[in-house]
Amino acid sequence: MLEFYCQIHYALSAMAIIKPFRGVRYNKRKILDLEKVVSPPYDVISEQEKRDYLNSSPYNITRLILPDANEKNDKYSSASNLLNNWLESNILNRENEPSIYIYRQIFNVDGENIIRTGFICLLKLEDFKTGTVLPHEKTLSAPKEDRLKLMDACEANLSQIFGLYQDKKNTISQILKKCTSCQPIVDITDTKGEKHKLWAVADKDDIDAIVNAMQDKKVFIADGHHRYETALNYKRKLVETNSIHTGNEPYNFIMMYLCAMDDSGLVVFPTHRLLKDLPEFNKSAFKQNLSVYFDVIRTDKKALFEYMEKKIDEHVFGLYLGDGEFYTLSLNKGSKPLIQESIPDAWKKLDVAILHKVIIENVLGITEKEVKLQKNIKYTADSEEGIRQIDNGSYKLLLFLNSTKLSQIKEISLNGEVMPQKSTYFYPKLLTGLVINKL
Repeated sequence: MLEFYCQIHYALSAMAIIKPFRGVRYNKRKILDLEKVVSPPYDVISEQEKRDYLNSSPYNITRLILPDANEKNDKYSSASNLLNNWLESNILNRENEPSIYIYRQIFNVDGENIIRTGFICLLKLEDFKTGTVLPHEKTLSAPKEDRLKLMDACEANLSQIFGLYQDKKNTISQILKKCTSCQPIVDITDTKGEKHKLWAVADKDDIDAIVNAMQDKKVFIADGHHRYETALNYKRKLVETNSIHTGNEPYNFIMMYLCAMDDSGLVVFPTHRLLKDLPEFNKSAFKQNLSVYFDVIRTDKKALFEYMEKKIDEHVFGLYLGDGEFYTLSLNKGSKPLIQESIPDAWKKLDVAILHKVIIENVLGITEKEVKLQKNIKYTADSEEGIRQIDNGSYKLLLFLNSTKLSQIKEISLNGEVMPQKSTYFYPKLLTGLVINKL
C-alpha cells in the first residue's frame, strides 16, 4: 500500500530523462596499460592506496579526483590545469560520436563469481522533491563542499554516480545483452582481481530504445549522494548567472551508471561504525546503559559474525571494545516502546536507524549534527580493518551491522525518507577513469 501511494504521489513528475554523450577516455595509443591509470572512487581510497596509485603512472586518475596543491595553485586549480593538459596532449580524447557505455563487472564474493551489468549515460538533474531521482541516505557536509570546488574548477564529471532502476520486463536488460555480444573496448583487471569491461553503444536505434525505456522509471541513488547534491548545487549556481538558461545546457546533466534492481550482481555490504573522542567513556557504564535496550552477551569474533548472519532478519548488532572483547547486542522486547517513540515510522525496521538513534544518540550522546560533521565517527565496510583500528588505539569502540536490504532501500526512498549517512555499501565500487563527462 505504501509503495502504491508513493507511486501515485509522484506519478505526474516521474520521468527519468537520459541521453548519450561524447565521453572523454584515455588514449590507448599513449596509455598502453589502462589498469595503471584507473582507481576506485575518491572516498574509499586510503592514504597508502593513493600513494600506490600515484606511483603507478603519472596519468593516474587519482591526480584529478584527489588532487594535491603545488607551488603555484591550490589543489582544485591544479586538477583543472592537469585535466586541460591531458586533453591538449591527447592523453585523454573526447570521442567523436555520442554513446551510451555498457559497464560490466565480474567479481568474487565468498568464493562465488558474480556479474553485474549496467550502463553509463547522462541523466537530467532533478530536485529530489520531483520524485524522479530518489536518495536513500543523508549526506555529510565536508564532501559536498570539496566536490563542488573540484567540479567548478574542472568543469567535468570525473566519475559516475551509481543509480538503480526497476526493469521488471527486462526490456533494457535484453538490449544490453545484445550490445555486449561483441568485443568490449575496455577489458581490464584491477588490483583486487576484479574484471571491468566497457562497450560503447553508438547505434541510434539501440540508444533510442534505452532512452525510451527509461522514461517511465525512477532512479534510486545507490552510491554518490554527495556528488549528486554537488551537481545540483553546481547547476543552481550556473542557472543564476545564465540569463538565457534553456535547461539543455551540459550543467543540467550528470554522468550516471544505471543498474537494474533485479540484476543478479547487486551486492550490498554493511558499513560498520568506529567511534572515538567519547568524553568520560567507561566500558562498564556503557554496557550497563546498552542493557536497557539490548541483551548484551560476551562472545568471540567467529561466533559473533555467525550469530549476526543467522539473525539477519532480527535487530542484532555486534560490538568490539578491544582486547578481544566481542559482544552480541540483541534488541530486547522491553525496549520496543522506547524505539517506537524515538524513531520515525519508516525507520523502525532498519538496523542502521536503530543503531544511530538508540546507541549513538541515546546511549553515547552524540548528536545528529556531530554525526553529520563526522566529529566522532568513521565508517568502514571492512570489519577486520575496523578491529585493527580499535586494537591500535585509534578508536574506542566498533559497532557491527548486517546489510540493509534492497527492498528496504526502495521503500525508504519511495516514502520520501532517508537513512543515516553511510547506510549501505554497494560492492564492488565503480572504477573511476573509464570515461569522463566534460561539461
